[in-house]
Amino acid sequence: MKHSVTNKLSVGDLIKWQKYPDEQFVAVGILFRRFDVYREMEIASVAYRPKYHWYIIFSGEEPDDYYKETGASEISLLSGVHGEIIQVGDQK
Repeated sequence: MKHSVTNKLSVGDLIKWQKYPDEQFVAVGILFRRFDVYREMEIASVAYRPKYHWYIIFSGEEPDDYYKETGASEISLLSGVHGEIIQVGDQK
């Protein structure tokens, strides 16, 4: 799946979340808050690397494969695992 997403996501960017293999299910959400999952869950050790996730607010039914506690991995979002990102946060 090819995307024209930059390497930087922003608050306000939209996602058309698709559950595979059910390609007919689509949930539209907005990226709400970026956070380091290790610090958020208070499990960061002294020598760790941040792992960024995003909380997403969905306009309708929330996908079964989205977890409110940990959000969605930024790496997964950028690689298109969950669907298409529509970047609107930085448009002027």
